[in-house]
Amino acid sequence: MQYEKIVRKYLTEFKKVAKTVDLDKSNELATRPCVHIFIQELVTGLNKNVIVHHDRNFTKTEKPDWRLEDNKNFGIYCFGDHKKTNFSESPRLNDNEILQIKRYLNLGRPVFVFDGLEFIFYDKSFSNYKKIRLIEKPVDLNSNWEDFPISPDVEIEFRKLLNNPGFRQWSEAELIEQLAVRAKELSAELIILLNAPAQSGIDSNENKLIDSLHELKNLISDHHDKSLSDDISCASFIAQVLSFGLFYAHTKNREINTTPEQKEILINEFWNTSKYSSFAEQLRPFKAIIDSLSDVLKEDNFLKKWYSEVCNLLAHAEFMGTKRNTLDFHVLFESFLDKFDSKMRYDRGAFYTPQNLSFWLANFTNEISKHYFGNGVFAVSSKIIEPCMGTGSIIEELMKLESESESDTKLIGLEVLPAPYALSHYRISELLSNGLSNKKISIYLTDTLSDEFDNVLNNNGNGFAALRQEVKHSCEKPVQVIIGNPPSTIVTNSLSPRDNINKLLDEFRPPKETIKNRQNIQKALNNDSLRFLRWSVERIDGSDNAIISIILPGSFADSISYKYARKWLLEKFENIYILEIDADARANIKTDSIFKVKQGRMALICVKSGTQERKLYHKNINNNDLQSKQSFLQSCYYPENFDVLSIDIKDYSFSRKEKYPVNEWESFTPVYSNDSNSSIFKSKCSALKLAPSSLLFHTDKPILLRRTHEVGSAKGELKTQEVIEKWFKGQSKPPKLDKVTEDVKKALKCTNTSELSPYTFRPFLDGWVINNNVLFESLESIPNSGTRSRPELRLALKNNIIGIALSPSTKDLDSEINRFASFVWNLPDNDIVARGNAMILTTKYPKDYRKGDVELDSNINDFVSGYLNEDNLIYYIYAIISSNYYLNRYSGILYGSFNDTNPLRIPITDNEEKKQKLVNYGKVLANCENFSDPISSSYTHGITTEIINNPFNLKKIKINSNEIILISETSDILEIKEIDTSVLSLKISGHKVVDKWLRERLYSYLRRSINNNDVSLLLNLLGRIKTQLETIKNIDLVISELIDKKEIAR
Repeated sequence: MQYEKIVRKYLTEFKKVAKTVDLDKSNELATRPCVHIFIQELVTGLNKNVIVHHDRNFTKTEKPDWRLEDNKNFGIYCFGDHKKTNFSESPRLNDNEILQIKRYLNLGRPVFVFDGLEFIFYDKSFSNYKKIRLIEKPVDLNSNWEDFPISPDVEIEFRKLLNNPGFRQWSEAELIEQLAVRAKELSAELIILLNAPAQSGIDSNENKLIDSLHELKNLISDHHDKSLSDDISCASFIAQVLSFGLFYAHTKNREINTTPEQKEILINEFWNTSKYSSFAEQLRPFKAIIDSLSDVLKEDNFLKKWYSEVCNLLAHAEFMGTKRNTLDFHVLFESFLDKFDSKMRYDRGAFYTPQNLSFWLANFTNEISKHYFGNGVFAVSSKIIEPCMGTGSIIEELMKLESESESDTKLIGLEVLPAPYALSHYRISELLSNGLSNKKISIYLTDTLSDEFDNVLNNNGNGFAALRQEVKHSCEKPVQVIIGNPPSTIVTNSLSPRDNINKLLDEFRPPKETIKNRQNIQKALNNDSLRFLRWSVERIDGSDNAIISIILPGSFADSISYKYARKWLLEKFENIYILEIDADARANIKTDSIFKVKQGRMALICVKSGTQERKLYHKNINNNDLQSKQSFLQSCYYPENFDVLSIDIKDYSFSRKEKYPVNEWESFTPVYSNDSNSSIFKSKCSALKLAPSSLLFHTDKPILLRRTHEVGSAKGELKTQEVIEKWFKGQSKPPKLDKVTEDVKKALKCTNTSELSPYTFRPFLDGWVINNNVLFESLESIPNSGTRSRPELRLALKNNIIGIALSPSTKDLDSEINRFASFVWNLPDNDIVARGNAMILTTKYPKDYRKGDVELDSNINDFVSGYLNEDNLIYYIYAIISSNYYLNRYSGILYGSFNDTNPLRIPITDNEEKKQKLVNYGKVLANCENFSDPISSSYTHGITTEIINNPFNLKKIKINSNEIILISETSDILEIKEIDTSVLSLKISGHKVVDKWLRERLYSYLRRSINNNDVSLLLNLLGRIKTQLETIKNIDLVISELIDKKEIAR
């Protein structure tokens, strides 16, 4: 028999191991491997669906050595524990071991103890046990165990244990992850079936399923959400509904003393039995969809099998909601999205609202209501709407607000995604069932921003039309309070019609006559958070007293993109409160964020109160540490915590600015503005965008040429991927295979040395780029290509024209003002500035490249052209905008964005001596960034380094206060010491200069060993930076003197 064969094999192995250990000491660790193999072979021989494994996180203290569970529904059969072998009698458990077994029994499943020769089976209680020996005791290690009779009772007992899995205690997050995996599988299959033509099924059952899915798609896209006409969106929607429909049914079945089989029946019947109709009716869209599929869920098809499997899984999952601490429903939703569709999280901006911010926003809104209207929100409003409720954290905090009297106010939550919609119902029902609130609340599954939201449909009996009517009616005016944290995501092409809200959003845009071509600042208004803000303002229109409390991107406070939105709000509302919460971590700012996103966040509270005076109130906590932020949000939710902020009609900023000499600044000359006649430069352009830049750029010309030819010669996808792996493995952004098309490879293969042009990749970081029109055209033709070849700029720089590369927004680069300009000797990369599009100003530019006029014309306006020649003017400007004195004196205006309202300005002196000094110093600064121009080696004196004698593949870089440590792949170390701290810490345009230069010398980028010449180049770089820093000290003296003496010509 199989059982006897397994046991005898085990006994032979066990005795062999037991002979090698001290029997007077604990022996279970030594015998554990062969014991574990025995347990595994025994149970899988009896039931192939059993998984035997050890779970380190199952209990908080000691853990069972084995957990036996079903591989389909994860129901637990039993737990097992291994004890020291007793060769003469039954195992004797000490007090701690007895408590341990009792803890395991409290998990609700049988427990067995095994000492290697004898099992003790416990069922339900410690006093209810059965002892069964594999072979009779006593035994000794010299006996011939193989001849002993084997008890068949062990097999019989295990067959009973493995007959029926019981409940498994899951955390909600674990259970949601299991649902997500299954929902993802379902969604993938539904896409295929939704795309399948009628009558294309493999049998009649699948034909019925295809027909039902097509009918359902038409139903929900016509009567619920137009965006679901897309197969992928529809499949995702149905998968979420079915998964969370079953999860919701699971949470509502809390009957004790039910078996998994009984619970499976209850979950299956939840949506179509009168017993649970009151619960099911709360999620009417779910019920309507499940009802529409009820017939095919009874047939033999893929969907039925999937539904039954998930039902079975949930039937074996023990409900934990009432036994645990407060759930973080956002974590549940994020757990689901991470496994189901992580892309959806970013497409929909589905990021959580931290609990302490939800608490603050609800309580601050309530205090604002008391301050302006004499009572809390539930006393002054007939309805409170959260238009994008997610999993319901803000509504939960509103429900907890104390009301002085019984209120008829309706809390209305709107959500577009089925998963958070279901979780919010779960959350709110828990609050209501526990008696934590008596507020009236309605939650709807709907697309708030869709044109269909306010459309009236005839009630044709499908359930969705009636629901749409109810949603529309619930949000009709008057509305006094709207609150929420909308998704912050750029949406350019919505599948759902949004003409109405987009038309309203136009009121946030600049006047049409001020909009110029290629203005990227308008793109930011495509953020859905702005649409929700505009929707909210429209909804409270007509109410004399109203409040909008909403979370927005932090850049809304002062970005030029939102200037007219801020102006519009100031005209609509008498009192506006701004809380700057998180700084933008993308700007190289070290910040403790309460949101788990890099984008900054702020709270906007707009109050309509009928007063004449308009005031702006402000509070900034974005530089506070996390603990201070949390403390503020928990206690400082009163209007008195805010300071009045003066309204600046130049940009209507909602952020406090550092003071600077305004009149002095206004007297300076604009470097560039759209009113080109009043600025130094007539026009600007953007730098080159290489996509992928790693494919087109390298610091070593021969390496670039060799790599280019190898990639271009690769035949087929597999070989291309192999070559990409060879040249780019280890880089942060290697080229993606879909960017290396056959046309691209053809152009790469034909590249010759003459087509490699000098290229400034980052400040002080020069190399070579493939400058080939055919290649650029091939890259630009790829869908969603990011390549921008800038032929007009390439033409200008081909003729030895010089210029300056500016960052359009210094605030996006760092937490304080730093240098934001580089000199342009070569073709510049767009990312020469760390964020935004580099703004390039050159001395000459094609007259009208788009119309074919490629003749280079002066880019300097006449009113300054006589002041200095073109090149000297560039040097002069570069000297001033690199000056620390200039940056610090005008940081209040320089730390922000440059635009028509706030153009970059410089003083033009009428003192000829100072003017010439600044030109000369500016030329020195510029030449430091021209690596073909030699510099004095005096500034590298004192720096110590070593000679490289062996191949040195650079793997790691450490930069300390005054030294650089280079570490090779073989752990060899090269140290460069006695370097000025100011040199190593230099930042330009958001880039750490030395760090970025060294990164390109890592072997993963350079693809060769570094040598002594590379070390010389590094020393040369350090000397150039030191020369610049010393020169800037001289520039500071000149500028401070001309400012103090007011030697300004214009």
